[in-house]
Amino acid sequence: MFTEAKTQTGHTHLFNSGGLSFYEHGTHGDECGLLVKHNGKFYHSGLYDMPDTYEAEDLRVLLAEAVA
Repeated sequence: MFTEAKTQTGHTHLFNSGGLSFYEHGTHGDECGLLVKHNGKFYHSGLYDMPDTYEAEDLRVLLAEAVA
């Protein structure tokens, strides 16, 4: 479900929500969905808009299970 971003540097931090940090892709900008940082790696979140706190918390749990 979550794919790791091929480029791990140059992303722009946008905001934190639900225990996750969200970034704009360093190369593709807003043409790409938001990236989320988990355990020092960037993953494609599948989101294009800022999630509310509950959506972000759910995403954090799903991400932790998917990449564990």
